[in-house]
Amino acid sequence: MTEVYRFRSTKSLLNPKFRELESDTIFFAEPSTLNDPMEGFRDIVWAGDQIVWINLFKNFVYCLNMAFFDIEVFGDQIPYEVDRIPYWGRWDEPPTPQFDELFNAIWEDAKTHCKLIDLADELTKSGRKCRAIDLIFYLNNIKLTIMDVIENVYIDRGLKQVGTESGETIPRRRLILTDTPFFENLPKVEEQHEGFTDVMFSISDHMTRSMYLGHLYNMRNAGDSTYRRNRFWLMSDFTTDYVRQLEQLMWPKWYTACFSRSDANSSMWGNYADNHSGICLIFEAEDGTDGETIQLNKITGYGSTRDDETREHWDFVPMHLRDVNYAAKPGEVDFFRSVGLLPLSALMKLWYTDDNGHKSDCASHIKDSASQEDWRNSYFEAFQRDISIKTKDWQHEQECRLILFSMLDDLAESRKRALRYEFQSLKGIIFGIRTTNDDKIKIMEILEPKILDSRRTDFKFYQAYYAAEEGEIQKYELDIRFADNSVENT
Repeated sequence: MTEVYRFRSTKSLLNPKFRELESDTIFFAEPSTLNDPMEGFRDIVWAGDQIVWINLFKNFVYCLNMAFFDIEVFGDQIPYEVDRIPYWGRWDEPPTPQFDELFNAIWEDAKTHCKLIDLADELTKSGRKCRAIDLIFYLNNIKLTIMDVIENVYIDRGLKQVGTESGETIPRRRLILTDTPFFENLPKVEEQHEGFTDVMFSISDHMTRSMYLGHLYNMRNAGDSTYRRNRFWLMSDFTTDYVRQLEQLMWPKWYTACFSRSDANSSMWGNYADNHSGICLIFEAEDGTDGETIQLNKITGYGSTRDDETREHWDFVPMHLRDVNYAAKPGEVDFFRSVGLLPLSALMKLWYTDDNGHKSDCASHIKDSASQEDWRNSYFEAFQRDISIKTKDWQHEQECRLILFSMLDDLAESRKRALRYEFQSLKGIIFGIRTTNDDKIKIMEILEPKILDSRRTDFKFYQAYYAAEEGEIQKYELDIRFADNSVENT
């Protein structure tokens, strides 16, 4: 048995909206609400054969076309939200035959005008592991041509007015990647200037971001229409947002509840316990075969009622505590071999198979049940490894965390992320140096019936204080006894 500590504000514990202490719950937060902007960062690389590269380009063209369509139809009404980018790319399930024909025409023209097969071949032969800024550079170099293709196809079908005075469709642009010896010259320059390629991609990324921000600043008071702003985003920042959204094909959304191995860190009390006016909950973790666990009540499955309504099954299960690693860098993750959220049939069709039925080598991990099992084990290990890594700047927190995710369920609803613990797991609480007596009494009023009903004699109350000689936060035990609905504090 090991003690772990969870710092909380009195707002989280006492506010009627949260009621964490009253309901014996631990809330699992979204990564975006945590204090480290690097939470969940992964070193994603793209390296594959022609089949997966062509399918990535097709996914990009599909998403660009869908955003273009939305902006042309609704772009003067509402700002385009990044979450609407359809990164899952189900072009095999078109809403209408007409839409299917429209996209196929766009794809065939884009494939020809952007020489996408040649580009896929060059990326395959280079053997270079592309990172996000590399991929953004490549896609940005073909994006404007793809947009020209989309506009021309729309104009040909009467879906958009001709934008040029001459009435002619938009001419084809010159492409840096395939109309010049770009890939031929890159290794030659790299031989003379080691690291040149990384610097080039980095500079391109910085310039693009700077230009975009500068233009947004200049537009701030210009009274531009919503359509023009949407259109500018499509031209300027769509690719960056698209590449970020692709990560959602890899891993399930995750949520975490944070604990510490120490109850004496002043910055922890300051940051997470409302500047020392909150409390610290003391939990007892059980020793399991795979490490320390805390039993929590979570959704374990679904069933149906007599009225064919969905019924959730909740049960107590051991959830593993993972220590945060403050020394390691995020592990390298191969995107093409880590797409884990699409159904297997869709994954094979949309990513691992070409138009002639040939299979990609990147699909070797799903060729049989044995390879799938090995891949699944490494997939989940890599997933949880990288969301338990933080920089050394945070090592004073001595953090360990519980991680909540589901491959089948959407856990966005907060009620699904407020998981009840067994009261026996809560061994005691520590009042902060600045916790008010009113808040202490409210907390004790909540805990009294729980302690008496469970006949607990081992529950402890402590008071934190600053020990001047040691120069640290320490605690002493409070002799608090509950009996006959009265509180005696000696």
